[in-house]
Amino acid sequence: MTNYEKIYDELLELGSLGEYDNKTALLKLGLLDDASYFLKRIEGLELAILLSEELKSRDLSNAEKVELHYFIANIWSDIGKLKRTDKDEAWVWEQEELENEIINIRYSLKYLIHSKVDNIISNKRKCEILTNYGNILSSIGRIAESVEIRDLALEIDPHFSMAKGNKGSTFFYYSQHIYDIGHQAIFLNYAHKLLSEAICGNIFPHVEEYYKQIIEILNRNCPEDILTKSYDLTSFSFGDSEEEIKYRKWALKNRLFLNPLNDIGEFSIAARDVLSTPSITTDINTGPQFQGFFNQIKQEFVSARFLYYEGINQSEKHYSDNEVLLLDTKDYVKYGINIEKIKMAFRISYSIFDKIANFINYYFNIGINDRRVNFRTMWYSNFDKKEIRDVFYKKENLPLRALYWISKDFFNSNIKDSIELDSEEINKIRNYIEHRYVKVHEIEYHITKDLNTFPYGEDKLAYSVVIDDLEAKTLKLLKLARSAILYLSQAIFVEETHSHRNSEDRKLTLPINLNVYDNYKYQI
Repeated sequence: MTNYEKIYDELLELGSLGEYDNKTALLKLGLLDDASYFLKRIEGLELAILLSEELKSRDLSNAEKVELHYFIANIWSDIGKLKRTDKDEAWVWEQEELENEIINIRYSLKYLIHSKVDNIISNKRKCEILTNYGNILSSIGRIAESVEIRDLALEIDPHFSMAKGNKGSTFFYYSQHIYDIGHQAIFLNYAHKLLSEAICGNIFPHVEEYYKQIIEILNRNCPEDILTKSYDLTSFSFGDSEEEIKYRKWALKNRLFLNPLNDIGEFSIAARDVLSTPSITTDINTGPQFQGFFNQIKQEFVSARFLYYEGINQSEKHYSDNEVLLLDTKDYVKYGINIEKIKMAFRISYSIFDKIANFINYYFNIGINDRRVNFRTMWYSNFDKKEIRDVFYKKENLPLRALYWISKDFFNSNIKDSIELDSEEINKIRNYIEHRYVKVHEIEYHITKDLNTFPYGEDKLAYSVVIDDLEAKTLKLLKLARSAILYLSQAIFVEETHSHRNSEDRKLTLPINLNVYDNYKYQI
């Protein structure tokens, strides 16, 4: 009997962790996961899920919650791997195991980031949590977001080889989904460097083999100068004025440019919104309607980004707020155009997702009535039964799948199954901004336990938030909108490539070139 079999039989027979203290119980849970996966015993993993529910009911410290949810995420990951062993199964879009894995790794990060556990959780464990989260995002197509997560791990430990290697493999796959060949070359160059560094570090043998396979593919298929060239990414202008330079550096640091190269790093080459649609084949009388729609989505995003930037950086009272009579309602509310700019950025960012849904509805000829198009639900022919539309079911378009999984981050009062921990509050803020009003306060002290109960009683028309929380959630929406726009462009590229590969219809197309829009030509 192997050691794994001994551990497995012992814990399976025990069937409970009640006799152990928290630390030992968590250790046993991790061992049961490892033994069950090694032995390919799914019943052991299912028991581990039951035992984890038992542990959730305990009075755990924040550090123990970090560990518990990290283990639960791993258990759900292992269940998914044992259930879906072939390629076709891996491309099934609706996967309960993935949802539970994402939810729990996010809980682990929540307790890690928002709790004072820095001196308790080791850097190694922090990097493992972040690396696993990055791996999950990458597997569902959310590649741009996964790069940022991997960078967080490398900030903690620049020599953490798993994060470095996985970032390299992510860049390799990223390159396959972007239409600009110049950008592709830069991603491949960085992928090769990161993977070459990673295999010299401390990694598992099977992971090292995987990295070496990608390196071999790159060496075999890429011209040597692409892999060895030192690209100039820093000699590009940030703008003509001090104000513009400061703004562009801020946007670059926060990865808010519609430019894939912003995911490579904070290089001046990426401080411009060059992303567009790839070539799109349409009927002869259709015209460039998709390019026009993409233009508008893009313009709304960059405008929301700048409004947010102005809102968070305006320290002095603006003249537009002079001589504006407002009554003191004794609830310590902040007013001013800077607050409204943040709210506008929030509103615009949120609206972008339904515009993307409309774009997908027309591009893929789904046929949903315009009034019923919703980013959260459009993917299903029957939402209650979680039946994916035939046009999407098992479609091997990773960026499109990324958009589907982003939709799961949104809360709907009739659905209530979001995998984003802040989704309900973000949805509530959006609804109050649109239909009632949001009270913004300087510090949490001014918000009572019931949030909206002030000296004159509960304000049923308002929802109260602290300014820092509103800023953080708006930035979160902006980042998510940026990712979604990137994935939309990439999904079109993948679809156009698949649709016309070896197609006879391709020979009958007539190319039409569109000039770059002149910002000054049509000034009113």
